[in-house]
Amino acid sequence: MVEAGHTPLAGTEIMQVPIETADGTIMTDAIVVDNEAEADYYGVLDSPTAPATQEVLICNALNGECSEVTVEAGHTGIEGTEFMQIPVETEEGVVMRDAIVVDTVEEAQYYGVHDEPAAPAAPVEEEEY
Repeated sequence: MVEAGHTPLAGTEIMQVPIETADGTIMTDAIVVDNEAEADYYGVLDSPTAPATQEVLICNALNGECSEVTVEAGHTGIEGTEFMQIPVETEEGVVMRDAIVVDTVEEAQYYGVHDEPAAPAAPVEEEEY
């Protein structure tokens, strides 16, 4: 509810939208909010607006394994990182998914999918009898 004769915020768009009534569908003016400040002003802002993180599929070319990794929402891969479509088996069958392919130790470490190599075993010295 707004006061009678309400003037929308500066920059707020007004458009005609269809509204269904008991007498049929009529066109009426509507205020279109397209940013957080306008939505907050009119009390139609839902919180939270978006998740802070998302799951991405990382395929590690160094060890041949793929895994889901949590990154910030809207993540773009680090410079030089390759993206590709890979088949993933789901309950509904095989689907193609976007995956970030890491092929350097630095990229694998950045995404937390780097397995530290085991320390080389000390050479076994044979004793002479």
